[in-house]
Amino acid sequence: MKKFSLILILVITAFITLSPVAAGIFVTDSSHGIMTAPAAAHTNNQLILSSLTPEKSVLNYLTGQNTIVVGDLKISGTKISARTSSLSRYWSTSNVVILTTGNDISATYLAIKNNAPILITEKTLPSATKTEIKRLKAKKIIICGSKTSIPDSSLSSLKNIKKTRIWYSNDVLTFKTIQKSYSYNIKVTAPKSLMPVAMATWKSARFEISDKVSVSGNGIWAPNTATTSIAMNKYFKHDLPNIYLASDSITGTTSDKELMIKIKNAIAGSANVIIDPSSPGSNEAARAIKNAPSGIAAYIAAACPGTIYDIVTGVKTGYLKSDASDLKGIVFINYGKTNLGTASYLGRSWDDNFSNVYFAGIYSPAQYIQSSGISLIEPRVGTSTEDQRVSKIASNLVYNAYYANKEHLSASNSTTTSALIAKHQINPTTLSGDAQRIINGQNTTMKRANWIYLSSQYIAGLPIKNSTVFMSDSTPTSASTFSGTLNKTEYKDAAARVYAFMKTNKKVPSSVSVKGKTININDYTKMCAQIIYKHTEKKYMTFPASVTIKGSVLDNTINYLQNLMG
Repeated sequence: MKKFSLILILVITAFITLSPVAAGIFVTDSSHGIMTAPAAAHTNNQLILSSLTPEKSVLNYLTGQNTIVVGDLKISGTKISARTSSLSRYWSTSNVVILTTGNDISATYLAIKNNAPILITEKTLPSATKTEIKRLKAKKIIICGSKTSIPDSSLSSLKNIKKTRIWYSNDVLTFKTIQKSYSYNIKVTAPKSLMPVAMATWKSARFEISDKVSVSGNGIWAPNTATTSIAMNKYFKHDLPNIYLASDSITGTTSDKELMIKIKNAIAGSANVIIDPSSPGSNEAARAIKNAPSGIAAYIAAACPGTIYDIVTGVKTGYLKSDASDLKGIVFINYGKTNLGTASYLGRSWDDNFSNVYFAGIYSPAQYIQSSGISLIEPRVGTSTEDQRVSKIASNLVYNAYYANKEHLSASNSTTTSALIAKHQINPTTLSGDAQRIINGQNTTMKRANWIYLSSQYIAGLPIKNSTVFMSDSTPTSASTFSGTLNKTEYKDAAARVYAFMKTNKKVPSSVSVKGKTININDYTKMCAQIIYKHTEKKYMTFPASVTIKGSVLDNTINYLQNLMG
């Protein structure tokens, strides 16, 4: 009984090994691509490369596929030892066998052209190779190697088999020379490490060793060899991943469109880039997510905390969840000047009139974005030219096209991301009532010191934190020496310094310095009122581009309204 069981197991094993492979994928490391490519080509299956510990792009690609794993890769599938005598088992018989040392792409080319297996030999013929030649009933042996590496004498035991040596000094010259005997309809270039993938994929092409992969001039590239091998197969199958690219208005309609076209051209044959027809324009993030057919939704914009929060919550639980569920990934391309990677806090944007009134900003914005499963590209970091920025964007988009796997749908970091949202402790619209009273010369309902403390935080872009500590007021010791206009950056800086002084000293400063001069606390109070008196509800919560100091109430009002109108 035991003998019968053993025979049955051997028969089943042989049947599985010798049977044609169902549509699937051979995967091996780059050192075994040369010997694996002929088997992949013979069985009309794909060949991709992988590291021993597979790249995420490899695991993504192999999900749900019939996988044949050649070698000791940490990948699930049908396991085949990385030996030519094992791979040749995909042929039940073969009139031709290619003998090689295992390092030559010319041998792979000959094997694919002759639909023949590769077998490894050395200065002496291995017994496994001799046994396999006999099993295959080979009538012809093509020796692809020099007489030094594969001596004629080593094959003397192979009787009644025709032997032909094809070798021209070295592998590269042999590879180039033997191709002259075959016709081709396209030209494919690739590095030597990826040439086995190219030959198994485009069997009738003219091949040329190069540092870049291209098909009839169309470039194919990815962050690493393994991912590039996947991109090659997807290009051949006309199944490239989609990248839907949208943009806010950044520098101008013409230049923004040109930037998107440059990114598309740089990505070339590695992904299918779809440029949003409504770009550049506002609502670019939501538009990209809603309109992307599949794959990656990417959008170019400056960093607006309100938009970032809106997109994250919309994708997780809100109006974008359904559209986002069809995507592999979402990518925010921060084309603004703020480095989110080093920013510890990003205050609400000056023109944010859509977020909840209590929303103040985001702590550690890069961490918030990435913990939410949205990829972040910062093209201005570490670059000095637009060409460098385009290259950085393109490489990161290609990376995401193959590595992303719906991370934006995960809720695993929701506690972390929630803790990074900065909120006001009071409703900032309550400050506008006293601002209007100050402008009109009326008494405030809130003590002035408290109003200045809270308003200074708000104008500085900080989350308003109430204080139970008594804040004493002060009177100006002298008239303001500054008269004129402060831009948004300047008045926000002044407000931040007043807040810092009050937090430390628990009293109102008598003045604040700007542009080498001073604004006394009375004029500073009027300045703050002028900035926020219209902030009665969220749709009016925009900050003026500039503010005038020591003008009349009418002048100040006209200046504010002009700022609102652009």
